[in-house]
Amino acid sequence: MIIRSTFMALCALVLSVSSVLSQEAKFEPNQRLTLTIGGVPAQEAQLVSGMYTVSTNHTLNLPHIPEVSIRGLTRSQVQRKIESAYKSAQIYTNPNVNILSDINGGPERIVSVNGEVNRAGPVPFRPGMTLFEAISAAGNKTDFGSFKKIKLIRKGKVTQHDLSKISSNPKADVTLQPNDKIIVPKGGGIFPN
Repeated sequence: MIIRSTFMALCALVLSVSSVLSQEAKFEPNQRLTLTIGGVPAQEAQLVSGMYTVSTNHTLNLPHIPEVSIRGLTRSQVQRKIESAYKSAQIYTNPNVNILSDINGGPERIVSVNGEVNRAGPVPFRPGMTLFEAISAAGNKTDFGSFKKIKLIRKGKVTQHDLSKISSNPKADVTLQPNDKIIVPKGGGIFPN
């Protein structure tokens, strides 16, 4: 009896998870999206990163690779497919693609992370997101970046934050709001805080 009820509960969980996954939004023809790429030379990142429109055939036309079919794919699946296409074509060895879109009928809410991070650019905002989480989503700081004196720009007001001691003071991690801008500064030498 216990095994049967456990089995039934597990089946219900699997069905609810697959229902949620199947409802994740897919891209439609003529939908505009913003693509950013990291893990590539800066000049290449500028060339590839930008606004793209899904064709009527559900494809994206990107620099250096053939058209990429995205019919029926979710955002994360498209990101992985584009990364794989660049790797397979031996254009880039370790690209990191991020896509933002108006998938839910309006502009996606973002925070911008710039400066000494591995994937500078927009990061999808989620409620409760913190400064440290946004920097992590941008590929973390570079070897020359510093967690000290991080600038947060919110509605034109600039504040400065020190995340270098976050493990001893978790309250130092600030909760973000949509459209916040984050700038990670250079540090004082190789592998600074």
